Amino acid sequence: MANNFYGSICLTDIPKSLITTGRNGKKYLNVVVNERREVGQYGQTHYIKAYARKDAVPPGTNIYIGELKPSEYGNDGLANNGGLAKQSTNEQPSLPMPSEDDLPF
Repeated sequence: MANNFYGSICLTDIPKSLITTGRNGKKYLNVVVNERREVGQYGQTHYIKAYARKDAVPPGTNIYIGELKPSEYGNDGLANNGGLAKQSTNEQPSLPMPSEDDLPF
């Protein structure tokens, strides 16, 4: 089963020179998605950068435009736990237990 990810991209960081127009008149941007070496501060595990030919940008230039983290929803649109809130199976519900001294008479 494939992993699902979600995140966002910063449209203002995309150089206009990297956006191409297809035969159908629509605008396209080639991107590269890679796994991060370490998980980010907010749980990001992958990053997105604009793909550019070597002659389009100076050598060593990377144009990072976004980050991704694992989605808690699967292909069926439900949370990985069936859409239910996560519950610990080791914890017992903490209900106040009446003691003998709590009787009103």
